This record gives sequence, C-alpha cells and structure tokens, in this order.
Amino acid sequence: MSLPRLLRAAASACAVWMISGMPAQAQGMATMSSERALIANVARIEPSEAPTIDGDLSDAVWAKATVIDDLKQRQPDYGAPPTERTVVRIMYDENNLYFSVYAYDSEPERVLVRAMARDGNTGSGDNFNLIIDPGLTRRNAYAFQVGASGGRGDALRLNNTIDLNQWNTIWEARTQLVPDGWVGEVAIPFRSISYIEGQSEWGFVFARTIRRKNENIRWGSTNPALPFTDVSEGGTLTGIRDVNVGLGLDIQPYVAFRAKHDWSAANDGAGLSATMGGNAFYRVTPSLTGTLTVNPDFSDAPLDIRQVNTTRFSLFLPETRSFFLQDAASFEFGGRLFRRDPEDSQSNNARPFFSRNIGLVRGQPVSIVTGGKLSGEYGGFSVGALSVLTDKTPVGPGQLLSAMRMTRPVLSQSTLGFIVTNGDPTGLTDNSVVGADFQYRDSETLGGDTIQADLYYQRSYSSAVGNDDSLGVSLNF
Repeated sequence: MSLPRLLRAAASACAVWMISGMPAQAQGMATMSSERALIANVARIEPSEAPTIDGDLSDAVWAKATVIDDLKQRQPDYGAPPTERTVVRIMYDENNLYFSVYAYDSEPERVLVRAMARDGNTGSGDNFNLIIDPGLTRRNAYAFQVGASGGRGDALRLNNTIDLNQWNTIWEARTQLVPDGWVGEVAIPFRSISYIEGQSEWGFVFARTIRRKNENIRWGSTNPALPFTDVSEGGTLTGIRDVNVGLGLDIQPYVAFRAKHDWSAANDGAGLSATMGGNAFYRVTPSLTGTLTVNPDFSDAPLDIRQVNTTRFSLFLPETRSFFLQDAASFEFGGRLFRRDPEDSQSNNARPFFSRNIGLVRGQPVSIVTGGKLSGEYGGFSVGALSVLTDKTPVGPGQLLSAMRMTRPVLSQSTLGFIVTNGDPTGLTDNSVVGADFQYRDSETLGGDTIQADLYYQRSYSSAVGNDDSLGVSLNF
C-alpha cells in the first residue's frame, strides 16, 4: 500500500475510533474501589482572603481550609500509623489552589535540610510531594516536590510510569523550620496546569518523606509495590469549580543584540546585529493549548549535562526548550520501551519522535523559523500535533517537520495510541513514520503487585533506504 493511501486509511480509522469511543470514555472514567477511596471536599475562599506564601501559617484564612491528617506509612511499616504527625490543609480561590503542610517532628534538630536549587535533588532531604491529577485519569498527573530547605521541583507523570522532570511551570512554595518540625505553603495557579473544564473531582496524592528514618507516608494508597507518585489508587479532591484562567494567553517576546569583532579579519569583521521573536501560548480550552513560536531564541534554556559517549549511538539528551516542553507528555510513545536515560542510547534508537532532533542537522545547530503546536486533552483523548519550519542549511533547504500523536485510556489503567511523523531535518530524503502502541498496566489483579506490558509497531517510509519495520515488546512484573 502506498504511503498516501496508508495515511488516509489511518486517518479514517482514527476518526471512527474517536467518534465511537467518546460515549464509552465518558462513562468509563477511572474510579476507585469504595474500600480504598479517600475523598476530601476542598474549601473555597475569596481572592481577597488569599494567604501570603511565605512559609508562615499564621494567616487566619487557613482556619477555613480542608484538613487532611489521616495519613499512613507506605514504608518501612506498610499501613502503620506514621511515627510523626502531618497536617495538610487545602483550599482554593478562583485563581489558585493552595496547600499548607505542618510536618511535625519530635527531633526537629534532625530534620535534613538539603538541595535548595530548583529541580535539584530535593528528595535527598526531608520533603513533601503533591501529585495532582486534574482529569481524574488515574494515569497522568502533575508532581510538585518541596523540601524542608525550600528547594522545589516539578514534573509531568505519564501513565504512572514515565516522569518528565525537565518540565517546569509557574508556582510558589516557601518553607520554614519551626520548634516542632517544619512547615510549607504552596500556591499553584490554575493557569499553570491543564484541566478539564467543568471537572469538579481531581485525583490527588500527598506524600511526606522523613529522610533520616527512610519513612514515607501518604494520603492515598500506601501500596509499596506502586511508585510514590502513582495516582492509580490516589485520593480524590471534590468541589473545585468556577475557576479562572484569565485570557489563557501567555506571550514571551524577546529582543537580542549581538556584537562581534574579529581582529584577524582584514576589515576587522566588526558588526552589531539584532534579532527578535518569541513564543505565544493560548489556552483554547482549559485542557487544550495552542503554541506558536517565531524565530525562537533558546539561549535561556538550561545547559545540557556533559556526557561521555563511549558507544556508536547518539546520546538522547532531555528536552529543555519551553516551546517543546509544553505538553511534552502528549508526544511520548512506546512507554517503558523507550527509556529516558540519555546514556541508554540503544533503547532509544527506534524512537519515532525526539524533539531534540529539531534544530540539529548532522550535529550542528539550525535556526527555527517558526513553529506551531496544539496539545493537551480533548474529548477524553490526549492529543499532540506539531509542525516546525527550519532555516536552510549548507546541505539543503529549510524543512517542514511534523508529528501527530493521539492516545486514549482503555481498560482501567492502560492506554492505546498512534503516532505519525513526517520530514527529514537534512532535507536530503523524504521520510515518514506511522506507528501504534499499547501500554498495559494492572495493579489490581495480583493483590497489589503491578503488571506492566508495552507493545509497539511502527513502519518507516524513506526515499533513501526504502521501507522498514520495528516491533517492540516488554513485560515487567
């Protein structure tokens, strides 16, 4: 079958799949069994009452907050009461979701305070984690970690298996050491996360780590077989409604000036130049974001950690550019078959889409002229569509590089999806890839032990080397 016919057939099949699947998806929202359900109704306050996020819990408004203190140990003594008391308070106004944590400690002088850097190793000291699942998917979530030191980190959690730690968003957190432990305050703007409009029930897990005891306590399932960021058996926050995301528009313009002087050139090579461009993010709906970039400048992106490559395969360094990080989880394919360790090059060798390849040709940087993306959640599906136009290079003209990815939750904890990519960064060949994957997960059948299986099939079409197939299967228990 020719590529155009294959793409048309795939598009038709996906359209039928989407239309037929929507009613079932609406009825099949993930739920928890009643014997393990934890539910908290979140208190609402007025914006004028909002607390100051300074690590001081003396604001009177905290007395109105919903209180959670029925936590259990996850380890080392599974299901036992914690050795130290923890009190979590939750409330919201139309702009932000607020959390406070009072982490009591009978030996406050032994609280481990480490890693103050953003996205540093906050977990090496005492800390707490907030894992929020706004769509109640029991699969995907936002993870926020705050250390007793005040250090903080954030990540995207995909299908309870993959963490995208390079993701960052706007939120506030402050902590203080107090005579009987330590306290923290957090404010997460609704405009900083994607959520389903009208969805009043959100999945939620709270976890605290007392590092010197290696004690982890949670509100949510304490099953030690599950990762501490797992939301499949988490609690539920109810009553979140009528929130405000403003215009839903975020514009990031820039102007950059560059000066050079080449003393070795006959005409001294002196020159002053200026460039301008920027990014724009628009919330089409609270869960669906359109992104536009024009002549982007990535000089503010974090530097890559230096790696020594001792293999014949390329390193897969994590994405750090804001345009590509927006809803990056929407483009993940193959589950655990494609590991995110940059040193594990072989397991990534068949990855159909890796955004770091956009803007590189044979190891040399290439300017991006413009790009657009639509990503997020719509109608019970995770969607991602991306097109980027690159500048011309010494080996060829500018190229339009595109990718489309869609996944749908199936069964209780699994996902089914497909991906289509088109384009060759060098422009020397015509190349397209079509693939499908199934990520199976079950933490209920075997009494709490988790079964994970990943399966993918993809076919590439290249004018240079012909067509090829790739199949991957993994099973973890």
